[in-house]
Amino acid sequence: MTATTSSRPVRVLAAAEAVFGVACLAAPGVFESAAGVTVHRVDGHRFVQILGVRHLVQAALVAAHPTPGALRVGAAVDAIHATTMLGAAGGDPKQRRPLVRNTAAALGWFVLEVAVARRHR
Repeated sequence: MTATTSSRPVRVLAAAEAVFGVACLAAPGVFESAAGVTVHRVDGHRFVQILGVRHLVQAALVAAHPTPGALRVGAAVDAIHATTMLGAAGGDPKQRRPLVRNTAAALGWFVLEVAVARRHR
């Protein structure tokens, strides 16, 4: 397998994450609604936008270094994100549903990154 073909799935995943980041920046209210937020607040929009920036930075770093190691670092970041959101969900009953859904999304990115990293060692 050549370096180009082995890095292609990594680059595709980085592109998908970049699109996700841009979407978070451009339409935070859509993501809040999908997560189950019923009262949209400015701080909620900011949270989603900051998350979008984080995904863009992560995607750029993986695209610049399309290696399994870069994906593992991204997976670790997503695992930390999921853990903190799950902890927050336990402490805030009013925001539990959106925080659990945010946890699930972070775990989804984690699983994708680990799967692609393992496939392309």
